[in-house]
Amino acid sequence: MNNRTIVLQDVYLNQARRERIPVRIKMLDGELVRGIVRGFDSFTVILDADTGTSEMIYKHAIASVVHHGTAVFEKRA
Repeated sequence: MNNRTIVLQDVYLNQARRERIPVRIKMLDGELVRGIVRGFDSFTVILDADTGTSEMIYKHAIASVVHHGTAVFEKRA
């Protein structure tokens, strides 16, 4: 029996990164940042922002992440 835990934020962000799906990140202070996810870890998201900059965003400052498309949560064998 496989007892792996699925971390939904990792699945969601990884799909956006792999497929280069544009995302909109709403920060806790209300600021909106748009761009392409380049990478992420437990604490940060690296975003190629629409402004032409590369931004490191701390996850604790994020209120929500929206991407255009359908998130796929598949169980792998």
